Amino acid sequence: MCGIAGIVDFRGQPDPHRNVLPAMVDCAQHRGPDGRHSVALPGTVWVGLGHTRLSIIDLSDAGRQPMTNENRSVWITFNGEIYNYLEVREDLLRKGHHFSSQTDTEVLLHAYEEYGTNCLHKLNGMFAFALWDIALQRLWLVRDRLGVKPMLYARTTWGCVFGSELGQILCHPDVDRTLDPEALSLYFNSTFIPDPWTVYRGVRKLPAGCMLALDRNGERLTRYWDFPTEESGESRKPIEALEEELRALLSDATRVRLRSDVPLGAFLSGGIDSSIVVAHMAKHSGSRIRTFFIGYEKSELGDESPYAREVAKLYDTDHHEIILSATDMLKRVPEVLDSFNEPFADSSALPTYEVSRAIREHVTVALSGDGGDEMFGGYRRYFGEAWVSAYLGLPSLLRRFSDRVVRALPDSKGSPLGEITRRARIFVNGYQGDALGRHAAWQAKLDDAESSFLGHRLAPCWDPGPWRVHVRALGGSFHGDPIDTMLYIDARNSLPGDMLTKVDLMSMRHALEVRSPLLDYRVAEFAFSLSGKLKVGMRSLKRILRSSHRSLLPESLHNRPKYGFEVPIGEWFKHDPSFRDLFWSVITDHSVRTAGLFDEERLRRLYADHMQNRRDYTHRLWPALVFAWWSARGPGKFTL
Repeated sequence: MCGIAGIVDFRGQPDPHRNVLPAMVDCAQHRGPDGRHSVALPGTVWVGLGHTRLSIIDLSDAGRQPMTNENRSVWITFNGEIYNYLEVREDLLRKGHHFSSQTDTEVLLHAYEEYGTNCLHKLNGMFAFALWDIALQRLWLVRDRLGVKPMLYARTTWGCVFGSELGQILCHPDVDRTLDPEALSLYFNSTFIPDPWTVYRGVRKLPAGCMLALDRNGERLTRYWDFPTEESGESRKPIEALEEELRALLSDATRVRLRSDVPLGAFLSGGIDSSIVVAHMAKHSGSRIRTFFIGYEKSELGDESPYAREVAKLYDTDHHEIILSATDMLKRVPEVLDSFNEPFADSSALPTYEVSRAIREHVTVALSGDGGDEMFGGYRRYFGEAWVSAYLGLPSLLRRFSDRVVRALPDSKGSPLGEITRRARIFVNGYQGDALGRHAAWQAKLDDAESSFLGHRLAPCWDPGPWRVHVRALGGSFHGDPIDTMLYIDARNSLPGDMLTKVDLMSMRHALEVRSPLLDYRVAEFAFSLSGKLKVGMRSLKRILRSSHRSLLPESLHNRPKYGFEVPIGEWFKHDPSFRDLFWSVITDHSVRTAGLFDEERLRRLYADHMQNRRDYTHRLWPALVFAWWSARGPGKFTL
């Protein structure tokens, strides 16, 4: 795990970039505290490659990057892990290749020499890398299949700038910082900006499963991998055979992720996903596993610690509990918001940041259960699709009456009844129309009426159309049932754009590497070969994942409620004076006011309604705070 950076100038001019490349490398120092290096490759095309290293495999200087092959014809700067590097290395040794290190980076270089870009199909890992082929005078930018690792780039009149984080790219003065109104609409609809957009028109994210080839003749974007987009015959196998296959896949996915030359542990939330990972770790680990649980003091969100302790006791792990108070997380808000290089309003970034900081004191690598919800149907919104046909079967008069009642009731995450009402309102506001329309509506955080708090500078940029078009464009290429279509959209959209972005940014702030067996591409291909009904029923989520591992986990885990990694942001707005002061100090900041970003009077009315429990407006207030913070304190000035 590392940070990468680079510049390619097809004019062959080094002078404009001599001071920029070191600044780009320094900007990602938190991602790789074990070394900083860069190289300049002069010629008719000037290439600068940079790297910050977090040493995981082969801790010696032989693993230093940027790295080249024996005849110095190919150079690479690489971020991530190739989990099956030992198997690929053995294959290359048989073909006559020689190695001077034990690193997976060198394996990748030789694999490219042997197979060209087809080597990507032989790799199992999380990675983003840039490879410069001197003979072809061509740059390859590559991102792993599911988008675990980030890759951002900016095209310029003379070439390209790329890096692991947006802040690195903004180090270059030639990057266009004009605000992208389409990205803005997507942000306020979904609380994050999905690929390929960034908040700036001039910078793009390389989509998951894609590679970009860049040379003097232009650029070519290629998707080299995708989830299976049609149901296979797998679902017709006996359920016992499918369960056995899934267990075997997850077992091997966990085994290869235990390869490390530094201390390793695991997140253990007490949920199904992380518990399954720990169960497989216990099978393959040669030593006692270190597990880490995060909880909240006086939590109203549900206490998961007893479930985590059961699993820890069953597998005799060295178990650590990290209990956070509201004070702990509130004091981290400025640090977390400062780490976002563009607006990003997933509030669970706060505990992810804090637990990553705590875990890094014990280990350098941690396995997690990330991806189980998107692969096997773990979010409550999937129940909506399972129930929609039954609801549409009700008499229309009864359905219209029910819709009106739900819309009239107050909602709040701060009370069990208010939370039920909130979920019901989401359902009734989006259940009509086709499956793609329902998913777009259920996921959207705003509609036309709710965007009125945007100020005169942002309001013209607001348009819900890009969000609907984006969802339909993703789902339109999938030919499975409605449940699998929802899963496919989420796996292509919110998985890389939200969840994996959050984990990467927050964990790498503390140089912690997070590995996710449930995001092994083989597991993903298996999951999407199955019908939706094997994953989501009218009363159960992640059906086959649960049933396949029932014998490996305590029975209590299979019947427990789902809590999620939620943060009581809405309650902080109501009850914590310091949080309220933070919010209004940012919203009323001189630069935010003069920029005309928000209608302050309307925001105050929203805040008052939220305080009085008339409506839960967390989904407007928190994104507004994040955007205002970014605009006032972000990494680079922007132009509206």
